[in-house]
Amino acid sequence: MNAQRLLKRIHILGTVWFLVCASALLVVSLRQAGVNWWLIFSISGYGVVLFAFLLALYLFALFRGVVRAQYIDEHPLSTSPAYLLFYDAAPFLGAVAGLLGSYGISEPAAVIRIVAEGTLAMTFLTWVLLDSVIGLIEAILPESRRHRARRLAEARAEKRRIQRENVALLESLEQRELNLRREWEQTFRDGVEELIELYCGPGGRLQQIQAKTAEIGAKAWHMGQIACMRFVHQMIRDRMCDQAQKGCVDYAALWWDGIGTWRRPKEPTAALIQTSNAR
Repeated sequence: MNAQRLLKRIHILGTVWFLVCASALLVVSLRQAGVNWWLIFSISGYGVVLFAFLLALYLFALFRGVVRAQYIDEHPLSTSPAYLLFYDAAPFLGAVAGLLGSYGISEPAAVIRIVAEGTLAMTFLTWVLLDSVIGLIEAILPESRRHRARRLAEARAEKRRIQRENVALLESLEQRELNLRREWEQTFRDGVEELIELYCGPGGRLQQIQAKTAEIGAKAWHMGQIACMRFVHQMIRDRMCDQAQKGCVDYAALWWDGIGTWRRPKEPTAALIQTSNAR
């Protein structure tokens, strides 16, 4: 069994012993005050307050121990093996002190009370007061301050590095999207012009319009799926705005499934009539 595992077990046993002594001290105090057993059990619910205090005390000590374990160079005193042994064995040392203090007392209840008081007092002094004072001393030691300053500087440098990587990644994504849009624009420029001639030209070419619209939509889907289809549709809309006086009809908004169906032309067209009849 290594030293770290041994200290961990001592700490767990010390915590259990601390809770047992706190409960025993409460019961003994109530009994000495003349409280009957049935009343002690009936008011046990109020012991939740005491339990919460003890739990907060334990979590405070546990948190400080975890922090020290992460930054050993900044806590040369409180991470030394001798101090850790003293820290974890504090409840038992308090019990031993209580036993020595109760020497010559024959009443069992008094002995239990003294041992429990010694345990609680020693644990509180060690885990809360002494440990805090040692932590304060460690904080002002020159070596600890240098290690802390170095750690904070490394943390700031790491944060700046991550920020630079995020900015570079964002810029690369934006550049990639820009290049992709340029590629789409070059690929579909001629096809969009053909669609505009059909959409803004004379009627009677519904089958040709439908075939060309489906061809451009399928090509856009294969190149970039929904994003590419939306981009091409926006190209169509922009070109139609340039020729608004010709009464263009956005057939792509009708025949591209899920693309632009909320932007149907206001005027009835042959396509709308055909769609309504099909329904």
